[in-house]
Amino acid sequence: MFYTNRRIKHCLADIQFNQFMHSCTDMSTLQIYKVFDMLDVDGSGKIDFDEFYLLACILISLKDKEEKQFIYRHSRTVFELLDEDGSQSISAGEFSAFGFLFNFHGDAVNQIFKDFDISGDQELDYKEFKMFAMACIDRQNDIDRRKREKAERRRRHQEEKMKRKEQKKLRQTEGLRRLSWDFLALSCVII
Repeated sequence: MFYTNRRIKHCLADIQFNQFMHSCTDMSTLQIYKVFDMLDVDGSGKIDFDEFYLLACILISLKDKEEKQFIYRHSRTVFELLDEDGSQSISAGEFSAFGFLFNFHGDAVNQIFKDFDISGDQELDYKEFKMFAMACIDRQNDIDRRKREKAERRRRHQEEKMKRKEQKKLRQTEGLRRLSWDFLALSCVII
């Protein structure tokens, strides 16, 4: 995948990057080129191995539905990637442009800014972004806890349902046995 020549080593050109992203994501071509521009931090027009490695980590976190954990654990790196203009803050526009990469869409971006823009300047500085990252983890943990509880309730419900079925079969079997013993006793009396 990474070609090597004497001047440019271990990098992907935009066309190779586009093909790779189309093969492993459902991103549009526009989104892919936005990601390419975001990751090409040195402005070389190529994605070198370090930049590709970061992309691979992001894609794995998305696949595993751990993107919020990724944001939290790599908050400085993510902040710098999202801070397109290098202003040491992320505007709603910057966040909207790349939020899709971390599964933030539409109203979620506006809500994030409403909740975490403490200074009221319509931008998130690193401290505000870090609070956002921690809140993401809290929310994700809460969602995960609710899913586990729901799965546990569903499991218990299934167990109770199976138990009731078994008890019903047992009662039917006992009823048939009693009926057959009664029939046998009646047969003996008649003979």
